[in-house]
Amino acid sequence: MGNSGVGKTFASSCIANYLMENGKTVMIINFGLYLNRIKREWAEAENDVLNYIKLCDLLIIDDFGSERNTEFAIEKAFLLIDTRYRSEKPTIITTNLNFYQLERKFTTKIKSRIEEMCYPIVITSNDKRKNLNDEIFLKIIA
Repeated sequence: MGNSGVGKTFASSCIANYLMENGKTVMIINFGLYLNRIKREWAEAENDVLNYIKLCDLLIIDDFGSERNTEFAIEKAFLLIDTRYRSEKPTIITTNLNFYQLERKFTTKIKSRIEEMCYPIVITSNDKRKNLNDEIFLKIIA
């Protein structure tokens, strides 16, 4: 959990790379893109993804909660989280939201499963992207 640009996705990707280098299967999804895909391709795509989610060694859900809050998003979030919850396999969820905001945006059922499945790590640093952009800009104009 943490603000934008603090390194949540980078840290998760490092874990994923390490596990894949050691023969583990990892799936990384952006929840908003996942919602867009299943809206377009609907049942077949959703079933394929959920089957893989059930089986892979690690699931990383990136930017959870950054999408618009709709009944469709809440329903699909529950299905995704519950599928992984029932598989009893590790999951990393990156989000800009805290537990209170997750519960308000989604539901108590979703927040409760996430709390049980995951160890919260709050990252409180400055936006690293902003610093990189400032450095690049200064190099360009120098």
